[in-house]
Amino acid sequence: MKNRWQRACLEGSCSSWREVCSGVPQGSVLGPILFLIFINDLEDGTSSRVFKFADDTKMSREVTCDDDQNELQSDLDVVCKWAIRWQMEFNVIKCKSMRYGRSVTDADSSYSLYGQPIE
Repeated sequence: MKNRWQRACLEGSCSSWREVCSGVPQGSVLGPILFLIFINDLEDGTSSRVFKFADDTKMSREVTCDDDQNELQSDLDVVCKWAIRWQMEFNVIKCKSMRYGRSVTDADSSYSLYGQPIE
């Protein structure tokens, strides 16, 4: 994305123009919708649930055994390959892994994106 500039306006007052180097255009109605259309096939080839809203993506699945952990990591690898192909890689620093429930069966599990561990 080159030569994109934006500014914010509210009640007749506007900020100065700033160059935009990435991301979904903020404040537009069509921007997030068009982005969702673009990433519509992100989860193709995965078995985990994928939730998308604008540029926010969540993946989840029930993990009760090692096979489930391996399948979740495999699904993460699939979306990483998609992201590399379309030059829209995930920012690993912003990605988090969350576990909830009463079971501690996956207490030792860890997941990664592009070979980097997810916090």
